[in-house]
Amino acid sequence: MLTPRNDLLILRWEVDGEMLYIVQAPETGRSYRLREVDLFVLRRLGAPPDPEFLREVEARFGETITEDSLRRFLAVAKAMRLVEEEGGSPPRSG
Repeated sequence: MLTPRNDLLILRWEVDGEMLYIVQAPETGRSYRLREVDLFVLRRLGAPPDPEFLREVEARFGETITEDSLRRFLAVAKAMRLVEEEGGSPPRSG
């Protein structure tokens, strides 16, 4: 199971009234801009997604998250090196 890396540097940034987050992966030194809903989902990766979680995201952020969109998000997070296998090993790329 994938979990967010515990060494991510996360900075909060407000732009035109919208909260954005700059997330840096120390392993690569690259930074990424995430929306608040993206960071919320990233932080909850350790728990298996269930219908209640998907409803919570929709109620809190007004966005519908499907299992397919969650899978795509995980693939992007893996490519960005923002997640690791549970127990601390970064996922293999490729």
